[in-house]
Amino acid sequence: MKAILGASVLSLLLLTVWEHSEMVQMGYEIEQMKREKLHQHKRQQALLVEYYELVSLNRIEQFATTHLGLVWPQPGQVVLISHP
Repeated sequence: MKAILGASVLSLLLLTVWEHSEMVQMGYEIEQMKREKLHQHKRQQALLVEYYELVSLNRIEQFATTHLGLVWPQPGQVVLISHP
């Protein structure tokens, strides 16, 4: 009877230690995920800034004039066509 009681107590003790170690491990994983989430959020913000810089009309106009040699049309060069 004492052996069964001792085995039961030992089993409960081992279960408690295992459960605690699992909780600690999950805590580490949660902290790692929080750091990764923060890193990804900062990266998203940087990519949004880069996106808005790339689609800026001023940047597109500057690229078109300096790299592509495009110029604004002179008066009389634009013909408007009405849609019937």
